[in-house]
Amino acid sequence: TACRGSVYRALGFMMAASPCALAVAPLAYATAISSCARKGILLKGGQVLDALDSCHTIGFDKTGTLTTGGLTCKAIEPIYGHEEGNNASVTPCCIPNCEKEALAVVAAMEKGTTHPIGRAMVDHSIGKDLPSVSVESFEYFPGRGLTATVNCVEVQAIYLLDYVTSI
Repeated sequence: TACRGSVYRALGFMMAASPCALAVAPLAYATAISSCARKGILLKGGQVLDALDSCHTIGFDKTGTLTTGGLTCKAIEPIYGHEEGNNASVTPCCIPNCEKEALAVVAAMEKGTTHPIGRAMVDHSIGKDLPSVSVESFEYFPGRGLTATVNCVEVQAIYLLDYVTSI
């Protein structure tokens, strides 16, 4: 087509007039990616820099919550039961029945992990008057969740829905 021929002619003209322009473009991407990496910003490639051109909104995390993983727990809201079957009746389940008990169980289970949400729960439990919880066994599945036997009851704390459906 006429447009394709025009593009080839324009590229031919650029190569003849200034071959350095096309040779230096990849170097500019490499320099930008390297500069970002030195400042702690990891980019997958030059296409990320190109995508910034169409970006309309940028969110900055001035508190560091997202960038440093410094999460905090604001409240505990335990579930007192669950719907069973099609009759939608709420039945009691094995979930702790008060905020303090729920926090005690979660803090006991998460004490040995490094997960940011788990750490936030443990930090939230410090200094609170919580019931004593004993963890008899513990198994951690990095990136998926954990199971533990707490006060002779098996408890599962799951982080990913995909993992829940695979059990």
